[in-house]
Amino acid sequence: MVLFSLGFFEIASAQTASLSVFPAHIRQGDPFMVVVDGTEISAIQKLTFAGKKLGVFLYQGKPSALIGIDLNKKPGTYELIAEISNGREIQEIQKIKKNIEIEKRDKALTPLGIPEKLGGNTKASQDKLVATLNADNKVLANIRTNAKSLWTKPFIPPLPQMVVTAPYGNSRKTGEYSIPHKGADYRAKDGTEIMALNRGVVRIAQTFRNHGKTIVIDHGQGLMSFYLHLSTNLHLIP
Repeated sequence: MVLFSLGFFEIASAQTASLSVFPAHIRQGDPFMVVVDGTEISAIQKLTFAGKKLGVFLYQGKPSALIGIDLNKKPGTYELIAEISNGREIQEIQKIKKNIEIEKRDKALTPLGIPEKLGGNTKASQDKLVATLNADNKVLANIRTNAKSLWTKPFIPPLPQMVVTAPYGNSRKTGEYSIPHKGADYRAKDGTEIMALNRGVVRIAQTFRNHGKTIVIDHGQGLMSFYLHLSTNLHLIP
């Protein structure tokens, strides 16, 4: 009777596992979090979104994962799949699926002037801006990340007061070019100390033509924080 009850409990607990997603509405360019309820992290064999494997970590005692949606990802329905082991000697894998709807983002068009030190608002400087920006972004897109999460505490904002001067996701018009703004600009006085969002490994500390002095911290599992347009690379406080 005890063995029968134990077997029934294992089947029931596997069947009650479910996927929760936060926030409820996800647009192009948005991050979101997945929480696997009703199972242990050791039972999760694989968690994938749109065919891409995700890193899993514990958040408030539950298996969780973070997913970033590309700003240019096509709106539509994508599949989130968790493969969960039943934990028995004869292993069986249960697949739990959830459809995730990616909504279209309203990308406001704003003008972008080119400063005189980069050539001013001429056709030649616009062409050079786009070409060098693509080269810089290629470097930033290929930064390696740790397979495990490196953070141990809650994330914090980089500034005591967060005043947005240019929001994330807008398109910036420069001549015939429309350049997506893949960051958020914050107001701060020259020399203001910037706080690292969390623990991690500094992957890049260099100066780019368009991004200026830049630091990139890898927090693990593909999660990174980017600090651009700095006045110096020496004021990043852990």
